[in-house]
Amino acid sequence: MKKFISKFTVRRTKREINKLIDKAPENYINKLGVKCRFPEQVPNYYDTKETEQDKTIVQSIGELSKELKGITYLTSLVAPSYEFINIDKVQEYVDRRFTSAKGLSRYNIRKCLRSSDVALYEHIYGTRKTKKQYQFKTSKNENKARIDSIEALIHRNRLPTLSKVFKDCEIPDWYKDKSKFIAVCQKEVQIYKDIAELTLKLSGERELGKINLLANISKKHSKIVAFDSTVITLNYFEHLFRMNHPDQDILVATGSNKRDSEKVLSKFELTSEDNLNTIALCSDKMAEGVDLQKASVTVLLDMPSVLRVVEQRLGRIDRMDSIHKKILTYWPNDSDIYSLKGDQRLVEINDFVENTIGSNIKMPEELSYRHFQRTDSIQEMVQELKEYSEKDETWEGIHDSFQPIINLKEGDNAIIKESEYNQIKNTKATIKTRVSFLNSKSDWCFFALRGSETKSSRWYFIESNANNKIFTEYPEVCEKLREYINGTSEKKKWDDKHLKKYINILKDKEIQLLPPKKNRALIVAKNLLEKKIRGRKDDELKKRVMRKLLNLLNPKKESVDFESLADLWINVLQPRLTERRERNKIKRKVFNFESLIKGTAPNFIDFTTEELSEILEKCPVSENINTKIASCIIGIKSQF
Repeated sequence: MKKFISKFTVRRTKREINKLIDKAPENYINKLGVKCRFPEQVPNYYDTKETEQDKTIVQSIGELSKELKGITYLTSLVAPSYEFINIDKVQEYVDRRFTSAKGLSRYNIRKCLRSSDVALYEHIYGTRKTKKQYQFKTSKNENKARIDSIEALIHRNRLPTLSKVFKDCEIPDWYKDKSKFIAVCQKEVQIYKDIAELTLKLSGERELGKINLLANISKKHSKIVAFDSTVITLNYFEHLFRMNHPDQDILVATGSNKRDSEKVLSKFELTSEDNLNTIALCSDKMAEGVDLQKASVTVLLDMPSVLRVVEQRLGRIDRMDSIHKKILTYWPNDSDIYSLKGDQRLVEINDFVENTIGSNIKMPEELSYRHFQRTDSIQEMVQELKEYSEKDETWEGIHDSFQPIINLKEGDNAIIKESEYNQIKNTKATIKTRVSFLNSKSDWCFFALRGSETKSSRWYFIESNANNKIFTEYPEVCEKLREYINGTSEKKKWDDKHLKKYINILKDKEIQLLPPKKNRALIVAKNLLEKKIRGRKDDELKKRVMRKLLNLLNPKKESVDFESLADLWINVLQPRLTERRERNKIKRKVFNFESLIKGTAPNFIDFTTEELSEILEKCPVSENINTKIASCIIGIKSQF
């Protein structure tokens, strides 16, 4: 599938694009009429301001979280969509369900703590109680409290659903005994309440430190974008700004605050004339699909465990048409108790989550992506993200469809010099066709057909053998060129015999080289026309039109645009195919164009003379294929 998708993919890393820009900077102008390129990212680190007492409290929260069973992830134990190989795999599934429930509960607590104490309190008690406790306003939607979810299980007063598939498995007693299950739920509620009580004892210095950092940066930079994964944290930070820096212009851009989100898009876009020093507090809803290139600073208020999320956040201001030569990024240098190091064992459940239980319970989306591996220091994490971005690993397994072509002229394995390429590219003379003949280990031919305003150019490589196989995919053609062309290849004199041979091969296979659906449409059209001409049902006028249409399908007799001809036939054949599908709905058979020529199907298909005449009239005459050739290289087997 990845190989198939690569056929339609064109992508470049920022480094590659900057290299292209450097070759012709005058060709890259932004909306302001200024030359542009991707800016240089300058990483900065800031120490979070949690106190020693805060660290002790967080340590206690961590110890309490180890006692959690993860009840909310175990409300049912049903069989997955796939079949188990043996009983051992069934038991392994059950064991991991219980292990991952504990891990996910701890992961959520640590993630909330990295965001803010307010975020953790909301996770436990919900949005309404959190607003009341911390005395601030928020427009975000009510978040379902973890405690409420567990108390609902207690009130339901019954055991979780357990699939018969697991009847022979070892399952904790408390999961099968109702009184024990209720007792575990009650204990889980108490643990969360204890964690919430500890959360209220945190000093708040960590949150104030981030607010003061933003205020100080704003003195030197007009537009700042700051990201945090938790909406209520952003609302709380806005409250802290109002209390401590009332003159600072603050916008909170989240999914629940459309007014401020629209203001951010307006104030931070390239052509904005707004010069007020503004800080945009953004959720990850703003981390994709928006351009905020007037900003010169991105601050990570929390540290996501996933590289892709960080890359997307930084990418909002790291745009090719940025007005800044350099942009600053600020990374939180968390103390160990808050850092991602403590998450490493928890996020290792990723593979299991994705491959097994992900379809049965709602998982945190971030667990589906690659996590930071080098978490010993923030500096190592910055370097890991840099390597990740430069390798463009978000597209792992999917390649640029034009990269094999680019590699023919660039890099260590190029087969032509870029200076030679530029010499031809920049020439002002009109070259209709360039033909070269080379000595080779065997006979072969390469054709490059020129494109047009509506069609891309095409490359073909023909291996001269019994089948005269033609390669049409760029990677395959480039691989063949590398195989047959090397630094020792010698030029030969013009050889008309070989040139005509390969042009005839190309003509004979012109219809076969069409995209599959169009190729099938013309094959079916030819088959139907031949059968109709042999029949007695149609009059001579219609048969005369049919013969002309058959001649169009012979590349040796006519020069037509076969792609356009195929489109005309598809328009005629598709209604017939749809009609046949409708008649055979109950049989559940798969019908395609070839179904129209199988068995007695042709007897039920009729074309009007008007339909056939319209195809004949609309089919565009095309240049002969040999006039479309822009470049041709022919390898001729050496005699010695």
